[in-house]
Amino acid sequence: MDAKAVSAEAVRAGALADFDIFIIGGGSGTKFNQSLGANGGALVEEFVEQGGGVLASCAGGYSFARGHSEALAYIEIANAIIIDNKNGRWARGKGNFEIATGLEARPTVTMFYANGPLWQITQEPGFGVTKALGSFQTDIKKKEDQGGVMPGTPAILGGTYGKGRFVLFSAHPEFHWRLGNTPLVADAARWVVRGELQSGEEITWQTVFPSTGKEDEN
Repeated sequence: MDAKAVSAEAVRAGALADFDIFIIGGGSGTKFNQSLGANGGALVEEFVEQGGGVLASCAGGYSFARGHSEALAYIEIANAIIIDNKNGRWARGKGNFEIATGLEARPTVTMFYANGPLWQITQEPGFGVTKALGSFQTDIKKKEDQGGVMPGTPAILGGTYGKGRFVLFSAHPEFHWRLGNTPLVADAARWVVRGELQSGEEITWQTVFPSTGKEDEN
């Protein structure tokens, strides 16, 4: 698999036609989307709708959800909104967080988090399937806030938009490799390039992350 950086200008010029996956990592989702503009965002949506894959962490998780600002509405492929982000509460903090997987053999993973989005899955018409692949167990908040919002919210979203697929991480599986989460990135990349979801195909931790999500056979 070859990878290279692509500029917003190149995206607007149609560069995604040469790619299988479009990735947005850490930084600022608002600034990423502003650089693409409404036309660039529409091309990203078209790329996914026609079978392309999307993979994102942290800021990218803001970029691809339903937007709460003009710029973040430029790309909307996940049927989820950002919650508890007003008045600076999005800057809740950083650290190693526990994420529930739903597996008996491996009930949690530890992942580095740095102000990633808190999502609420919605049922807005016009979207595909959006599933929570894991949920936060750890809570973090600004000192003056009451807290308690984060635990139980989706930490990873997986789903479809048109014929394409996406995996969005609120945290950073690509950071701090000693935590052992880099296989999640490789699994997600393989999953999002499979194209249209097949009849009966499920979107779960086990199906999206097969190298790390296997239950014990004994």
